[in-house]
Amino acid sequence: MNRWKAIALTLAIALVAVVGMRRASASSQPTAAAMCGPKQPNMSAAINSMKAAIQSLKDAQNSLKVAEKNKGGWRVIAMNQTNASMQSIDKAIAQVNIGCNMAN
Repeated sequence: MNRWKAIALTLAIALVAVVGMRRASASSQPTAAAMCGPKQPNMSAAINSMKAAIQSLKDAQNSLKVAEKNKGGWRVIAMNQTNASMQSIDKAIAQVNIGCNMAN
């Protein structure tokens, strides 16, 4: 695999995550499930943003699934990187929740 293509692919996935997080932070209010308590509004907002990023990645993955299959293997790599990104964000949400529990 070309090293530059892998880097470009990773950066594209990161961009999707960042755009999803910004979109969510601009329009979402903390939900009851994501609340870290009244003393932790920024942590609640972070969880909501990360959940929105996961949703954006799921949307991207659905687009990749229905894309033409003949991409020289790059579509599959993108799908795998998207899965890895969602898992990474899930881990980040878990860490924020641990922090919230310790602070409350």
